[in-house]
Amino acid sequence: MLLALPPSSMILKIHILSLFKGITYMKHFLDITNETCPMTFVKVKLQLAKMDAGEQLEVLLNKGEPLENVPRSCEEQGYKVLSNEPTDHGKHLILVEK
Repeated sequence: MLLALPPSSMILKIHILSLFKGITYMKHFLDITNETCPMTFVKVKLQLAKMDAGEQLEVLLNKGEPLENVPRSCEEQGYKVLSNEPTDHGKHLILVEK
């Protein structure tokens, strides 16, 4: 069961993605639309460092430099970028797996 969280929230939100064989998989959410480079990737990297392997982080970011740099930097650091979807008002939602 997925608990919906408003993407406009400015604070870190955590919600349960799914339950499988008694294990709770967590999906984390981070809004970096008010940040500028290089802080966009710094915030993402700090959140990923707090997470366990296999957990996923949804990142709401602006198009342009953040959209170019954050996914690339994540992959360079060994994380998997699972998706990159446009939302509204020039924002994108990427899904990164640790």
